[in-house]
Amino acid sequence: MRKLYLLILLLILFSSCSTQSESASSPASQPILASEENLPLVTGKILLNSKPVAGEIVFLGTVLSDPVSGEELAVSLDKSNAPKSITDDSGNFFFTNVPNGRYGLMLISGVESFLLLHPNTQEAILLKEKKKTTYDLGSLNYKDLPIE
Repeated sequence: MRKLYLLILLLILFSSCSTQSESASSPASQPILASEENLPLVTGKILLNSKPVAGEIVFLGTVLSDPVSGEELAVSLDKSNAPKSITDDSGNFFFTNVPNGRYGLMLISGVESFLLLHPNTQEAILLKEKKKTTYDLGSLNYKDLPIE
C-alpha cells in the first residue's frame, strides 16, 4: 500500500512538471508519435460501466526502477515525449511505433494524470515493450474513472 501512495505522489509530481498544453486538434483515433519502422503496436479499449469512454487522452508513461534492486517504483510522464492517444467513439486507443521500454498506461483528466489499474485485479497496467508487433490490452471495463 505504501508503494501505491508513493506511486500516486510521484505521478502527480511528474504530471505537474509538464507545461505543454494538449492539442485539441488531434484526430480522436490517431496517436501522436514519431514514425519508426518495426516498432510495437499497443491497443485496447476503455469502458465505463460497459459504455465506451470517448475523447479521453491516454499516455504511456515510463516506468522508473531502482537502479540497484531493479524494483519498479513509479511511472513518470513527460507529456511532450510520451506516446499519446485519444480514445475514439468506441473507447479504443492505439499507440503505434512504441519504442522499446517499460510503460504504464495513464489517463489524463484535466490537469491530473492517473495510472490506470486493471479493473479486475486492481494492479497497475504495466507493459514491457520489445520487438513485438502487437500488444492488445483488450477491453478494460471500469466501474469508476476520474473523468468528467
